[in-house]
Formats: sequence, C-alpha cells, structure tokens
Amino acid sequence: MIRLNDLQFAYPNSNFALNISHLEIGRGEKVAFVGPSGSGKTTLLNLISGILLPQRGKVEVGGELISSLNESARRRFRISNIGQVFQRFELVEYLNVRDNILLPYFINQTLKMTAQIVASADAIADQMGLADKISRLPTQLSQGEQQRVAIGRAILVKPSWILADEPTGSLDPTNKLKIIELLFSQCDNQGSSLIIVTHDTAI
Repeated sequence: MIRLNDLQFAYPNSNFALNISHLEIGRGEKVAFVGPSGSGKTTLLNLISGILLPQRGKVEVGGELISSLNESARRRFRISNIGQVFQRFELVEYLNVRDNILLPYFINQTLKMTAQIVASADAIADQMGLADKISRLPTQLSQGEQQRVAIGRAILVKPSWILADEPTGSLDPTNKLKIIELLFSQCDNQGSSLIIVTHDTAI
C-alpha cells in the first residue's frame, strides 16, 4: 500500500508547488498519472520512491514511513523494493546491457548475486529483444534499446512497486505493446503495483 497524506512539496526559487491531501494506491493496482509537462508527475514518483522529501506531510510505502528515513535508508529501501524506470534511463555508461540490468545487485549488499540471477537478467534481455546486444554499452544502443534496458533493470528484483516515468516514450508501436504487456504480466505474477507517468492516453 502507498499512502500520501497532507503532502506539500516545492522546489527552491520556483513557483511550482505540489499539494496532495490524500492519495492511496493498493497492492497490485495499476495506476497512470496523465497531465501536461510541469504538472508534477515526475516529482510525485520521486516523492514516492524517496528520491525527494516533502516539506510537509507523510509518504508511506509498504508500511515504511519513507518521509522519515535518512538518505541511506531510503536508498536501501528503494533498491530492494521499488523498480524505477527513469525518463532519462540513468544507465551506467561503462557497463554493458547485462550489467546495467544487474545493477541493483552491484550496489545493494542485501541482494545476493547468483548464477540464477544472471540467467534471469539474460532472460529479461531476451524478452526485451536485446539478446544479441547483451555485451554492448549504452552508447552503442538506440534510445529505444536504452529504454528497454532501463525497464529490464527495474523488474529484475521483482519489486513490490514499479514506478515508470514515460516507459514507452522512445519505443516504436510494436515494442511499446510488448513492454506494456511485460510490465502488466510482471505485476500480475508478482502482485506488484504499477504506477506510470505518461502522455500516452492509450496506455
């Protein structure tokens, strides 16, 4: 369960302000936030994941009061429990496709790398149509391929919550359908919640 109560957030030296009196998203729900650029959609995802902290109010995710944790605790919680797809992908330039998908296991000591996990990363790459590019660096990939790597990284740990910021923005229609079906099936199989920020009302 995700709960936001009496939340207020504003960027310094900006007229932007996000105010949410109450928002509740249940386990296993699929939710899309749709709105114009600058309306706070990405900011909302970053507040839920603990990348940002509100000036006021509470953010609770899975019974954990994210808004009261320190930065390192928020990071550990995020890596272990939340799969986040960033709009700008945030791939590590010196890691190949496989290692970018495996990134959560490199940076979180509570996640144990095993041969089975590596095989899972390869299987996800195959589902994403990236099996023949598994050893390539991000600079050797198209925008759409980079986006698929970012999505693969988000779902590898089988997170309880998937937060996806424009996850199909760089994809052609065929791959867009494939990725949406993959995200939906991931949520259905694992009981995960899916929260998408998008301009695409078809989603």
